[in-house]
Amino acid sequence: MPGEIAAMSDHSDLEKLRRLGLVRRTADGAEAVKVTAQYRGAPVSRDRQAWKAEMEAWQKGLDGKLAKHGAEIVPNSLSLSAQTVEAVVPTMQLDAITNELKGEDVRVDIVVPRQVLGD
Repeated sequence: MPGEIAAMSDHSDLEKLRRLGLVRRTADGAEAVKVTAQYRGAPVSRDRQAWKAEMEAWQKGLDGKLAKHGAEIVPNSLSLSAQTVEAVVPTMQLDAITNELKGEDVRVDIVVPRQVLGD
């Protein structure tokens, strides 16, 4: 839910998620975390429909890249204003996905309840 998630940035954060029982499982049983992927590029058009089509095409391409790593996009999570989509990513593939997408100007962050960040 908006306002109740925040990004975490390193492996100590992942350990905290494990301790708190906030890791998930993929369909095949692999340990996973929820992430946001943020497209960092600028819109090619000021037209909202053109921008929506561009972001949907980006999401479709991203879905294919994530699937190669056993990750899945969360349905209906595309945000045009934030230029983000949520995904469930196996923890063993998190670094590989992050590095691959960094080269495409996509930022990847683990998301957790805000209260965990203050603990």
